[in-house]
Amino acid sequence: LAFLTAYLFARSYPVFLMLNDTVFHKPVQIGWIVLLEAAVVYTKDKFVHVEVVALRTDPEVGRQEQTNVFSFTFYCPHWKDDETKRVLPDTYKEAMRYLDGRRKHEKDVAPIEENVKSRIAVLIDRDHLPKVK
Repeated sequence: LAFLTAYLFARSYPVFLMLNDTVFHKPVQIGWIVLLEAAVVYTKDKFVHVEVVALRTDPEVGRQEQTNVFSFTFYCPHWKDDETKRVLPDTYKEAMRYLDGRRKHEKDVAPIEENVKSRIAVLIDRDHLPKVK
C-alpha cells in the first residue's frame, strides 16, 4: 500500500528506501478486520515519506481503533530537480503528520542522502531499476 501510494503520488517508479519505525499501539484479535490507510506526509528533493495507519475493527461492534503506524521512505530517482511535489497540510492533524515526516527525514535520511543518491544512480545505470519511458 505504501509503495502504491508513493507511485501514484510521484507518477514515477519509487525505490523503497526504508521502514523508518513501527509503532504498535494495540493488538488485533483473531476475527477482527484490519483496515489500512496510507498518505504521503512529507517530501524533500526526491524523497517521499508515506505513513500507513492500521485500524482494527471489531465486526460485531463496528468500533474502529488505531492499532499500528508504519512510516516508509521512498526515493524517486526519475523526478527532475524542479519536479518535486510538495505536501501542503490542510488541517492540524495533517500538519502534525507533516512535521513528524520532516523530523524523520532529518533524523534518518538526511545523514545518508548523498550515499543513497549515488547508489540508486548505479542501479539505474546497471538496468536494475526501470528507466523513464
